[in-house]
Amino acid sequence: MRHRIRLFILLAWCLVVVPGLPAVAVQRDWIKGTTASNWFDDANWSGGQYPQNGDTVIIASNATVALTNATAILDSLTVSNATLVFANLAAQVTATNVAIYGTVRHSQNSATTTNASGGWDPNARVTIVCSNFLLASGGRIDANGLGYYGYYSGLNGNNVGAGPGGGGFWAGGGYGGPGGAGNGGAVYGSTNAPNDPGSGGGNGNGPNGGNGGGAVVIQATNVVISGVITADGGPSSGGNYAGGGSGGSISIVCRTLAGTNGTISASGSTSQANGGGGGGGRIATVYDSVAQSNLNQTARPTVTFAANGGRNGWGNRQNDGRPGSLYFTDSSFFPSTNLQGGRVI
Repeated sequence: MRHRIRLFILLAWCLVVVPGLPAVAVQRDWIKGTTASNWFDDANWSGGQYPQNGDTVIIASNATVALTNATAILDSLTVSNATLVFANLAAQVTATNVAIYGTVRHSQNSATTTNASGGWDPNARVTIVCSNFLLASGGRIDANGLGYYGYYSGLNGNNVGAGPGGGGFWAGGGYGGPGGAGNGGAVYGSTNAPNDPGSGGGNGNGPNGGNGGGAVVIQATNVVISGVITADGGPSSGGNYAGGGSGGSISIVCRTLAGTNGTISASGSTSQANGGGGGGGRIATVYDSVAQSNLNQTARPTVTFAANGGRNGWGNRQNDGRPGSLYFTDSSFFPSTNLQGGRVI
């Protein structure tokens, strides 16, 4: 009899909804429409609650969604005909499956001076952690010009672009490669795990220098890139010697990488007139050599990589920005036709 009572109590406890445990996973559709709104506002989602652990999440309908913190651990996220904006460094997507058919970007890196320790603090990047990542044909992760600012009136009193590799007067910003012209921005950051934004170009007798490119980090088991990931420097403006912005950073850590006609680019931008072009940024692709080699036997990816230096606006090659860095786990993964510019490290 005692055993029966214990069994009854155990079964009854199992039927109780314990406060604090996650609800049953559901599909959450964005319902706000085209107005830019916060991911964590319950009113923006079907079911009246923002996505929880295990949910299937769909963002469509030309929506613009601001992600201001880390998501729950999702079953899947699909961005289709919509834009997802990573608003700060805390923003991160974690899911089993991520599929991008629309656009992903991050906010502008807005630091205009160094911190108390003399370093530069980034404030936004795209960070995605998942098992299966798909960037479909037509999908984009666009971080062009979202790094540190190029010089503009009031930025500082020394004509230098923002960031660790800010370009000087008439000069391009640097990152994976130095900026062009005599005061070109310096090289900085990691080659095999880059996550810094690119730096801005310098003043050119009044015109604005180009912004540096932004930063993208993808950590996944299986990655498919058939769309475009760009973290290129932004254009300079004004038509009179302003330096180009450097390329930013793109870091992909995975077991295997596949894709058809995909593009991964972190190139510097072209200067105005005879200013210096922006230096190339940094791209790192880290994968399992054995698993990737096995995949290549049947489906070698046709994905191109570029970390070119930006050109001098007048065609003066001596003032071009220098190529950035390309890092791969081994030297046999990509044929030379996949490499469209940059120094292979």
